[in-house]
Amino acid sequence: MSYDYCVYVLQIDNDPRHIYVGQTYLSPEERLEQHKMGYKSAPSLRHASHLTLRPDIYEQLPRVKTRDEALEIESRLAQSLKSVGYNVLGGH
Repeated sequence: MSYDYCVYVLQIDNDPRHIYVGQTYLSPEERLEQHKMGYKSAPSLRHASHLTLRPDIYEQLPRVKTRDEALEIESRLAQSLKSVGYNVLGGH
């Protein structure tokens, strides 16, 4: 089976500077619902009271064919956001 992967960003607890960066083969909307249900959710997100997508940060990023490519984009985005003052979780 072949997937396309994407990087997504979640805002945590209504704080626009507190975010989570992840990657998935699902749509960001589907992955958000999984996080809300606690399915394969990062421990750092399990106690969040509110999670919302931040497409303004990730929508320009390409979908890619491999998980390794997605992980590289995820890492670069997380580092870039940290460098401008975001409190970033995830972003392996």
